[in-house]
Amino acid sequence: MNDPTSQEARPADADTDPISSHDTGSRPMTVQLGMGFALDIGAPETFCATARAADRAGLSMLGVGDSPAWLGDVYVGMSLIAQNTSNCRVMSWVTNPRTRHPVVAAAAVTTVDAISGGRAVLGLGSGETGVHNLGVKRATLAQLEDFIGTVRTVWDTG
Repeated sequence: MNDPTSQEARPADADTDPISSHDTGSRPMTVQLGMGFALDIGAPETFCATARAADRAGLSMLGVGDSPAWLGDVYVGMSLIAQNTSNCRVMSWVTNPRTRHPVVAAAAVTTVDAISGGRAVLGLGSGETGVHNLGVKRATLAQLEDFIGTVRTVWDTG
């Protein structure tokens, strides 16, 4: 699986990309649109129909909310998006080290990447509603760095 955080995964023009730099010079800005939404386990067909419509509309990325005990499972949602779209990237919105084990997350996103034909993205953060719902504190920067390191090791070594 391609590591979306690696230098190789960055576009060739990432240093001048308008998303990375506000100085666009004389060239036109290129903006990509994406959205995140929740998997309502009571309405999976609506979820899939929304994904199909967003993909047809040209959105470049669709993210699935990752908030255990509040939303449907993020990796099931990502798999549904992968099976119902053909163009957009498929992202976890946003996985955190306090509610997900890094080896399990790496394996799940690798599976979604295979299902989607290489379109999966593991979105990471320190935690918000997921950790709040479980009554734990947000991840520290060190915990987030450890999580990323473990995920990269799993992806590099299998």
